[in-house]
Amino acid sequence: LDSGWFGLGRVGAVRLTNVQLIIADQARKVDWASFQLPSLTVIRRHAALQLRAELRAQIHALAAGDIVLEGDYDRHDRAVTLQTHFSALNPAAWAAALALSPLYSALDSTLNGSATLRLDENAVLQAVSVKLQGGKGALNWPALWEKPLPLDALGLEAALDWQSHTANLSEAWFTTNGVKIAASLE
Repeated sequence: LDSGWFGLGRVGAVRLTNVQLIIADQARKVDWASFQLPSLTVIRRHAALQLRAELRAQIHALAAGDIVLEGDYDRHDRAVTLQTHFSALNPAAWAAALALSPLYSALDSTLNGSATLRLDENAVLQAVSVKLQGGKGALNWPALWEKPLPLDALGLEAALDWQSHTANLSEAWFTTNGVKIAASLE
């Protein structure tokens, strides 16, 4: 291989399949975390480098989810685009499993959705967009409510673009006890 990009030289694509990483607590003989990569693909083209990874993660049997990560680097624009599509992610379960701040555990609902980030050559954020849908659960924010607020469903679609100086909240809504609360902003 000649040096080329990251030593890839003449290699056009690299693909790994069925990779599994297990982090175990040997003292308690328990698997702490399991990460499965059904596939990881890196494709090198003349003006771009693409990455696609599928990830199934589980931590302490408390938090699980399926995640697809994709990344593109365009040498002409000198920009990086990162995308993720996810399903069955519960922020409260992940926050508990990873011992994160209570703020991260405020939403106890299974989420499905996607997010996209675009960064310039200096890793400065240029644009971000998010789409989320969630099912039954609860919103636990003691500063606003004494008891967790039951959720029937929720949704969010939003985008920010620093280059064009625009923000768009296409929709943000949740239903609780049969009442829908919604907002939008352009």
